[in-house]
Amino acid sequence: MSSLREPIPAPMEQASGTEPVAFTAAVVSKSLLSRQSIARKLGLAGITVIEYQHFDALFHSTDEQPPEVVLIDTAEQELGWKALVSLLKIFSPRSRVVLLTGSMTVDQTVEAANIGVAAVFIKPFKEEEHSVRILDLLNSIHGIVPKRLQPRLSPGPDTVIRLEYLPTDDWLVFPMEVRNISQSGAQLRLPYEEFAGELQPGSAGFPAVLMVGYEQVSLKLRVVHREGGIVGVAFDHPGAGGKLLESFYRDLRTQAFGAGRNHRRW
Repeated sequence: MSSLREPIPAPMEQASGTEPVAFTAAVVSKSLLSRQSIARKLGLAGITVIEYQHFDALFHSTDEQPPEVVLIDTAEQELGWKALVSLLKIFSPRSRVVLLTGSMTVDQTVEAANIGVAAVFIKPFKEEEHSVRILDLLNSIHGIVPKRLQPRLSPGPDTVIRLEYLPTDDWLVFPMEVRNISQSGAQLRLPYEEFAGELQPGSAGFPAVLMVGYEQVSLKLRVVHREGGIVGVAFDHPGAGGKLLESFYRDLRTQAFGAGRNHRRW
């Protein structure tokens, strides 16, 4: 990339049109470390997570925006798990309930299913198994049939990553927000809806640089879809730093889903 190029700050306006499906979940646990760890893992999978220490706090917030999935750590809660599930079903009937518990008998598991519990997880929270099941549950709620072999992951706020689009007819650089990413592509938010009209589905060969911290990956963009200021791209011909992208994505996936090799579709 020429040193003459100058980055142009891109005001990230709220794009109109159809937005990607938003997944929401709540984690209720007395343990701060447990809440934060689970929220981080699910957040990497593109799930917006709200943390609650007490079930009462969740109860008072369900009128505002009921979460689609509620993960309840049953340890040290004031009420038993059956009472918690019953209350949640009354005040937030659309929320799917997942229990995180130290132990549960077969009879209790059957009883939990009969009163509407979507899943029971035995501690500790295992991202390789449990994050995947929550993501599958959210997909089923929205009627989404996974098609990708590589999951799209959402880098957290502490991750410095952006994509810089390099139009060939000038010396300017246009940064775009990376909403989620896989090793082979990404979903980007355009600076504004009409930006770069040449980026249309089916077109390819657009030069760009993916910035990961202070390192960069040179690549070509192939446009897969575009709608309402959101554009989905595939990465073609990663140049210098291609191994960096592979390593970065592998680390994100390990944080979200564990280190196991899973060839399921996402």
